[in-house]
This record gives sequence, structure tokens and C-alpha cells, in this order.
Amino acid sequence: MALSMLPLLALSALFVYPNIVSANTNFTCSADSTRSCQTYLTYRARPPYANLGNISDLFGISRLSIAQANKLTSENKLLYDQLLLIPVKCSCIENSYFANVTYSIKKGDSFYVVATSVFQNVTNYLITYVWQPKDDMNPSLNPTNLTVGEPVVFPLLCKCPALFQNQDKYLITYVWQPKDEILQVSSMFNTSSYNIVNENSFRNFTAAACLPVLIPVSKLPIFPPPGFKSKRSKKGEITFIVLGNFGSFFFYLFCHALKHEANVPTKNSQDKMLATEELKILVVKTTRDATEELKILQRVNHTNLVKLMGMSLDFDGSCFLVYEYAENGSLDKWLFKG
Repeated sequence: MALSMLPLLALSALFVYPNIVSANTNFTCSADSTRSCQTYLTYRARPPYANLGNISDLFGISRLSIAQANKLTSENKLLYDQLLLIPVKCSCIENSYFANVTYSIKKGDSFYVVATSVFQNVTNYLITYVWQPKDDMNPSLNPTNLTVGEPVVFPLLCKCPALFQNQDKYLITYVWQPKDEILQVSSMFNTSSYNIVNENSFRNFTAAACLPVLIPVSKLPIFPPPGFKSKRSKKGEITFIVLGNFGSFFFYLFCHALKHEANVPTKNSQDKMLATEELKILVVKTTRDATEELKILQRVNHTNLVKLMGMSLDFDGSCFLVYEYAENGSLDKWLFKG
């Protein structure tokens, strides 16, 4: 984006100043929040900031503090796109929370480039353009003619927890990725999906792509390496949306049976027979998007149609629709025999 366009964009941002927030995620200070705190931002290791030295210089903190926050040793090599926790001091300034970082302008830089590329959208170029000159933190700054080597203070979005948030010790600023899903992110941070949704005012996370959100945690997470996919499917790790009276119960029994499908009951395994003799037979359909199918089922209701008993999502975004079993087969097989 050309620098000449920034004044017009900045003028529009003045209408919401000083309560500068990312849509539906509140970064403003409140009466029941502390004025400053130690918290964390997330940052992905990408060239030229792909090692602890360059990242620590960028944020003006020690390598040791980053290494300790991420349980790294001196021998650890950062992988491309590796997600890191960056410790910062978050303070309430002009009714909004920020962690200020001084950045030295390089050739080809603009507010937009630095905000989106260097700081990976954990700040907003309009915030810097409008807010910083107002507070005289960059008194000699000419926003439309940045000078190479000139130090500029960039405000990074952060937030301190409210005093009543005893369980959530930190609110971590995380930039939502286009392929992110709420279950996957909550698993990655080892926190509750509901807590994430609630902290971000029940926002539409699909529209939050490339924007900072807040992740409430009771303890710091250890992130998996890039490309890692969780294969957990233990009891208690499945989220149910119950569309029938006992949908979730039957679906649990079905998943439990699949887990132990190798243990087929025999005449000598009376305990197993007792445990599974009342097991209901169901059909599970796997899909990536069940939206249209669910809309149709909401409009159609007939005794001769199989009932949808329940639905579940896994950590990879697959959807499982659980139907009652049609013992005699589908209608089309009877109408078009042969």
C-alpha cells in the first residue's frame, strides 16, 4: 500500500480513537484490570527473524527470556514457522493496552510492511500512524517519508487479565491463521474452547484471519513443531453437538466400540458380552462440511427417514454425522433392484 494513502486511512481511524481494538476482541483497559502486567505474544520464526538472536533484537528482550518461555536450550534450532512465546510488558495507555517496541526503519519499510510482515499483524499500521504522533513518542517522525535507520515506536496489542480472572493467569495475544479452527487452537494452547470464544466476545473467527485475538491460559503452553497434527481421540476429548435425545451417549458407545473392535466377544468373554450386548448399531458419515446437509435435515421430517442422532468434530476439522442404522437398506436399492 502506498504511503500516500495512509493519511486518508488514518483519518478514518480517528473516529474510533482512542479505543483502538481489533474487531470484536477487546484490548481496552477497564476499572477491574491491572494497569500493567507481564504477558506474552506469539511470533512465528520466519526469515530474517528465524533465530533467537534476531527475534530478541526485534523485541528488545534477551534471548534467555525467550528460551525460558519456550523451554528451549541453547542447542535448539528454530524451524521455519515455529510458533514462539514472546514475553512483553503490557501497559494501559490512553485507555488501551499496548507493549511498546522500538524498531529501526529499514530500506523499503512502511507502516504497513512493518505491521504485517515484521510484526506479523500483532500490531496495526493505523494504530502506529494515528496514535504514536499524538503521544509524542515519535516527535520527529514524518509518517509519509520514513528515514532508514530512524527509530520508531510500534505499539503491540496485548492485554492484562481482569482481577476476577483467577484461573486465567495470562491473556496471550495470538494472530489467527486462515486455516485455524477453534478446537485445534484450544488444544494447542491447552485451554478451553469456550474460554477463547468468551474472551473474544463470541466473534466470528473465520473473519478473524490475520487479526490478533486473546487466548486465556492458566499456564504457559508448549507448542508442537510446525506440521504436527494431534491424533488424540480419548474419552472426554470429543465435543458433541447433540441433535437427538441420546445422540452423544450413543455416539460415545459407538466410538468406544471402535476403539476396542479387535476385542470381539466370545463365549468365554461374558463380561465383554454384557458390556456390549445392548450396543446400538449406528452409521457414521464423515465429511468436511456438513452445513448444507444439516440445513436440509432441519427442513425435512418424516418417519421413514433415518434420524440424525448426533454430530462430532475432531481436531483436524473433520465432521462426523451419526445416523440410525437402516437395517433393510436404503429405498433406492428396493426401487431399482438388479
